[in-house]
Amino acid sequence: MYHFALDESAGTGNGYDSLYFDHNCDLDLTNDTPLTSLQNPPKGALLGYPSTEQEVCFESFEVTFDFGSADKHAIEIMPRLIISKGGRSELCFIATKVRKGQIDIGGARYDALLGYTYSVGKPIDQAGTAFYLIPKSEPRYPLRWWGADRLNSTHAIGDKYYRFATTPVGDKLFASPYDGTLGIFEVGAGKRDLKDVSIQGSLRSEDTAVAVGGEMERGWPKPAKSCQLPVGDYLPAIVTVTFGRLSITVSNNYHADGQGRRSSNLPLIYGIKIREDKSYVFDFSNKPDVIFATPAKDDRVKLGQELMVKAVLIDPELDIMIRRLYDTGQKPRRVSLDPKVVITRADGEKVAEGVMPFG
Repeated sequence: MYHFALDESAGTGNGYDSLYFDHNCDLDLTNDTPLTSLQNPPKGALLGYPSTEQEVCFESFEVTFDFGSADKHAIEIMPRLIISKGGRSELCFIATKVRKGQIDIGGARYDALLGYTYSVGKPIDQAGTAFYLIPKSEPRYPLRWWGADRLNSTHAIGDKYYRFATTPVGDKLFASPYDGTLGIFEVGAGKRDLKDVSIQGSLRSEDTAVAVGGEMERGWPKPAKSCQLPVGDYLPAIVTVTFGRLSITVSNNYHADGQGRRSSNLPLIYGIKIREDKSYVFDFSNKPDVIFATPAKDDRVKLGQELMVKAVLIDPELDIMIRRLYDTGQKPRRVSLDPKVVITRADGEKVAEGVMPFG
């Protein structure tokens, strides 16, 4: 456990410019050389949020972490302080380096990057480790479909699917071909008189994510009517479906009655069942429903108090959420189909109206 203190050496209100870090863990900061603020932080290190009052990066330093089995590893980290205008402060410790190597797989060559995301200090072979595959043929476009940037992703390369793993310190990368069975995922028109239907995006299961659609183009799958996927139970990460001139984007539903799913402890529903040599047809044939992210059913509002109303359109059987609806037939650009909502009293008196965006 490490302790630290921030200081405004030029006096209160003049900005934090020194960080005392108890590197030797002796609970005495007087024998630790202060880390000074960087006048020219590395490119991309400062986030520059509009709500930020002060943002400063400090000198980097190394911390040795114990990965178990007598395996210790030094990681260089850079502290970054953000103080928001509302008074909220946050000090992050950011790993400054990533692992980089080259891999030849499925007849193609890639640069592979491994690094930390939200936490530093664990072995880098964790499922949530940042993982980027950058095609040598298109170096500007890493594989970037939703979920592709994690070590536990499943990638279609050539005519096979591959899973990846690494050593605890990230000095070796392993690629294993998927040797399980495949099923078919396709988009259908249901009972609608439509011929132009396609889908693109990605699905995720409890332990992996996989792209859906056609061949990769600029790191994203092309729209396609169907594709083969490893057998498993999935939910949509981000999927865009084209029904004629209508474009629908969906994801898993992270709302519950008046609260977020995380706070309601509701389990995720992996309702897209891919089975061997069978087709799963995604056709929006289930009856939709509307839930309120706010307010909750039992909320009460005092006279003069503002009431925030947020409604979400879902498929309750698959527990997926409609995020965007567009009419792509309008020129020169697509037109959002966000609905106009009217709020009335019980006696029919109109209280408010306006456009309510999806998602």
